[in-house]
Amino acid sequence: MNERSILSKTYYDIADVYRIGDIEDEYGMSVQKRQKVYEDIRCALSMKTLGNINVSDMSNEIKSSYTLFVSDETDIKSSDVIYIKNHNKYFKAGEVFKYPNSHSEITLSKSEKV
Repeated sequence: MNERSILSKTYYDIADVYRIGDIEDEYGMSVQKRQKVYEDIRCALSMKTLGNINVSDMSNEIKSSYTLFVSDETDIKSSDVIYIKNHNKYFKAGEVFKYPNSHSEITLSKSEKV
């Protein structure tokens, strides 16, 4: 058993990954559109920092940061949108760090207006 398969046993979350890419529309023009690049990947979502509350005259904003752990074979890029199905939440990928033959750690951000 290698390190990648051992770590994958800790992945209890399921995610879809979306990326902006060029597609051809019905007129033959190239347009950018969000496309699903991965479906139902196993991963582990971890809260990196608890929510900080920013208060303004118009609204309050809660910002938290998260880390996503996935197989290093999954090619997630900065700015990808990641939907964690079992949490029913969307995140935006930040910096990606790969540990070869093991796993990748991706910083995620989520901002929620209240």
